[in-house]
Amino acid sequence: MKIILYLSDYVIPLTIFYIVGFGLLMKRPVYDDFVKGAKEGAKTVAGIMPTLVGLMVGVGVLRASGFLNTLSDFLGQW
Repeated sequence: MKIILYLSDYVIPLTIFYIVGFGLLMKRPVYDDFVKGAKEGAKTVAGIMPTLVGLMVGVGVLRASGFLNTLSDFLGQW
C-alpha cells in the first residue's frame, strides 16, 4: 500500500513531463498545442454545462421531495 501512495505522488508530474518531452522531441509547438486544446476543452464544457446543471437540479429536487427515498424503499422490497 505504501508503494501505491508513493507512486501516486509522482504519476501526474511524470505524465506532464513525458507529454512535454515527447512534444519537444517531435518538434511540436507544445504551448500552442496546449492553448488550442484548452480552447477546445472550454467549448466542450460550455456545450455540456446546461445539461449537467439541469441534471443536478433535477436530482436535487427529487432528493428534497423524498421521491428517491420512496423509490429506493420500494425497490428494496423486491
